[in-house]
Amino acid sequence: MSEKHVNIQNTRSDDQFEYYKAIADDDVCPFCTESLKKYLKQPIISEGDYWLVTPNRWPYEHTSAHYLLIARQHIETVTVLPSGAFEELGDHVKQLVTDNNLDYGGISMRFGDVRYTGATVNHLHAHLLQAAKDIPEDAKVKFKFSG
Repeated sequence: MSEKHVNIQNTRSDDQFEYYKAIADDDVCPFCTESLKKYLKQPIISEGDYWLVTPNRWPYEHTSAHYLLIARQHIETVTVLPSGAFEELGDHVKQLVTDNNLDYGGISMRFGDVRYTGATVNHLHAHLLQAAKDIPEDAKVKFKFSG
């Protein structure tokens, strides 16, 4: 089993663990074009030159919306993003906010070695999240930024 593309220790459920363990056994990146069709179970909502957008198969607890914006090229850090990629990312976010009537939310992105970032997939991607309005006062949406 190879974990150069995924970090199964960062999974959050048994279902997610089994899914990413199979990917690690296949030794492929699930977000790369050649693997995406096999592993992506959610629809692709939109695609641009640099990013594609899909609902997160495993939305974070206490969210009412959770989307992944996945770099179309296999890159692992922001320093190698082509010119225009951040602008397109912003365009996708604006479209998601408009199309889904999101009146609040957050955007997050981790980059680099998944042993230290808390990410499950070692392929640059961002999250657009909206916390649910009706969560208990002591509940929070938690986004992991460490290994």
